[in-house]
Amino acid sequence: MEQCLYLINFKDGSMFTGGNYINTKWTEIPNKSIKRLIYNLPNGDSLVFNGKDVKFARHTEVCVDLNGKKAGKKQLEKDYLLIDRKNIIDCYEIDLKTKEVKLNKYYEDDMYMKSLNLRWI
Repeated sequence: MEQCLYLINFKDGSMFTGGNYINTKWTEIPNKSIKRLIYNLPNGDSLVFNGKDVKFARHTEVCVDLNGKKAGKKQLEKDYLLIDRKNIIDCYEIDLKTKEVKLNKYYEDDMYMKSLNLRWI
């Protein structure tokens, strides 16, 4: 059985189980106060965050093979989990091929962050 991408515990005691990298269910997350978010990584590790005073977003990078064996097919390359910690955004870059995780930090008003048009929860 495939492991869920993430699990959210809400402050009211309810839970929400995320899907997978293809169907994340991110837009289906109820608008409630988050107590904890557990984000499962492809290497078997997990990122765990307490929801106090932070907001979460995610972003996926997709590439299209133009000439190779899979010409025209979309391939998920990277997944990003973003945590807004009041003016500083921690951006976990998850490489889905190598399974490596890299942490980048951005200011909230950074042009790159503004260009992403993220849905924060």
